[in-house]
Amino acid sequence: MTLNQLSEALPPPFPSNGVFLAPNCILLCNQHALDDLSLPLPGQPVQVPIKSYALIRRVSFKSCVVMEERGVLVAIAGRGDGVRVYALEEVRRAVEWRVDVEVRKEMDRWR
Repeated sequence: MTLNQLSEALPPPFPSNGVFLAPNCILLCNQHALDDLSLPLPGQPVQVPIKSYALIRRVSFKSCVVMEERGVLVAIAGRGDGVRVYALEEVRRAVEWRVDVEVRKEMDRWR
């Protein structure tokens, strides 16, 4: 078994917590946002480095947990470190939308 680095070193602010969101996403909590690090699905080519994209900005995320059986993402976030609950389907749609936007930006750069 070998380990390969898939992403660049993450810039500050460094993630304080991360959680896996099926089928291919890692959500990273940091003091300025909730970031998405989408991984390639098995069988897809890997484009190194993999970049992270902000999903929810201007909110400090300390911790998050995916509760697949309940269909929610529970996070400790915000000024008062309150509990926030997000529907997983909405989070998945936000991830797909963000990745599509970034792919379009990359394609526009190549033109």
